[in-house]
Amino acid sequence: MDHAERDRAFAELLSGVIERHAVASRLQSTVGFAEETLSKALRVGDAVRRALRDGGSDRPNEDDCRQLEDLATRLEAATDEALVARTAQALRTAAAAGRTTEAARLAAQLFAGLVRPVTAPEFVYVGVTARRRARSGETLVHPAALAEEIAAQSRDGLGPASGVAPVEEGPVLPEPIALAASFDATASEIVLRRPTLELADGLLEDTASGDLLIFSARIAGPFAVLLAREADDEWWAASSTPYASYCAALVEALERLGIASETAR
Repeated sequence: MDHAERDRAFAELLSGVIERHAVASRLQSTVGFAEETLSKALRVGDAVRRALRDGGSDRPNEDDCRQLEDLATRLEAATDEALVARTAQALRTAAAAGRTTEAARLAAQLFAGLVRPVTAPEFVYVGVTARRRARSGETLVHPAALAEEIAAQSRDGLGPASGVAPVEEGPVLPEPIALAASFDATASEIVLRRPTLELADGLLEDTASGDLLIFSARIAGPFAVLLAREADDEWWAASSTPYASYCAALVEALERLGIASETAR
């Protein structure tokens, strides 16, 4: 392995430790080990940078790479052990079955930084993404197509962002449905709103992000559709389709599907 290849390998190994830390730092049983492991990896990185700054040409070397590989392997093993343990398996089962109160209790045991909200909000909110990434940049979903998506969510319910995954026994991180406590907290111009009602006992608050989380395969609709009066995002100002025109077309498409909408602010 020449020096350029070793540099790339070292950078990839350091990134691997950081990626595994992102998962392990979220779990109650591995959060301490995750911080300790990341600190060790960063010390290796600092030693390499100091050596290069002092004119050394033999760093990173095989030992540097071996240390990072060992740290990444140990961190991944600790994470996998937590995710195949009884609590994680019970959480995946409870979430898949829609037993949200039980799932909330288990999630608070498994994940770090999750607490019960002091007061559950009257409504929960979910932003609707009208802009999607394409090869040419961001593009707008046609209003009729977006209306169909909203109708499907009201009919079928709302699931986790990455989709409803099958219940697995392996080391899979249970994914919650992320919700917001207010329209503004969604950071979106088009928002779905649902009364909290029976969801309240299953809600958890992520102390890092402020999001409300619920561990369930789906949240049943129907949802109210709320539209911001104006768009503050500069993207809309630069778009060839004015926000007001897009909303008018969306409202019309929703009405054809029997879905009412209202201006939120």
